[in-house]
Amino acid sequence: MKYMHTERKIAVGDDVLYGGARGVVVFVIEDDSYSDRYPKEEWSYLGKGLGVELHDELLTLYHLDLPDEDLEPRSSGK
Repeated sequence: MKYMHTERKIAVGDDVLYGGARGVVVFVIEDDSYSDRYPKEEWSYLGKGLGVELHDELLTLYHLDLPDEDLEPRSSGK
């Protein structure tokens, strides 16, 4: 899975902006990649997509079936 309009692959641990809020990618189901805080056993049931944990006042988790225009990488490419 790649960020929109780029060739950069989305990976667990990527620093991102989602809708203007800072966050981090915490799982990518298609890559079978999960962070320690969001283990496969608890999140793979979603079937596809990725999880983004936003560092806002509530520490919100968003599940996206596909990347969208509002998801942007913050750090340099891997």
